[in-house]
Amino acid sequence: LLVDQWRIELEHLTALIALAKSNPDAIVCCHQVLQNQKQYSPPVIFPRQYIKELQQVTGEQGAKKVIINHLDKVVSLECANAFYDIDTPAQLDDYLDCL
Repeated sequence: LLVDQWRIELEHLTALIALAKSNPDAIVCCHQVLQNQKQYSPPVIFPRQYIKELQQVTGEQGAKKVIINHLDKVVSLECANAFYDIDTPAQLDDYLDCL
């Protein structure tokens, strides 16, 4: 979970944890479908076997590279709220308007 994912709620996290427990070898994350393609987003639960690969992650792409390298191991939960974050002043204004 990234600190600026302000629309993620407890029910999303609970569903992700349940999905991870029932798929212990899978990379579990959120997704949304845009133009008939899944886009993946944190929060992500990685099994232990990905720790070394995650330790090598650098740059802006972060752990997304690990997800892309192992798409056959991804199990995801549709959660459009995972795609709302605060990266710009306009996004911060949107967030403040919701308070």
